[in-house]
Amino acid sequence: MAEIELPADVSGDKNPVQAIGSTMSYGQRYVTKMLLCLTSRGEDDDGEAAGLSGAEMSLIAEINTLEGRPAFLAWKRQNRTRLGELAAPEFQRVIGCYCTRLGRTQDAAAAERAP
Repeated sequence: MAEIELPADVSGDKNPVQAIGSTMSYGQRYVTKMLLCLTSRGEDDDGEAAGLSGAEMSLIAEINTLEGRPAFLAWKRQNRTRLGELAAPEFQRVIGCYCTRLGRTQDAAAAERAP
């Protein structure tokens, strides 16, 4: 028998019960994958991609390859037309992904500069 201790997932606006539930779900998913020798491709998005259009998937895949603020800003300038062709909900999801990834990139850059 093996055990693993995982910290409560306190990201976002989760209350304490949701934080524990999120951690349990994450742990169960990855232990199951390990025990069944399952593999996956790409980033785990907790099912976020379910129901996304091909255009959304393509744009989000591109966003996930970007590194550094200049690359994000250049990508956004180059893709204004493609972004404008999305339906409003699709646009919101793509821009949400863009903003989240850009924020993480900026946080990582700030952490590197910190003493």
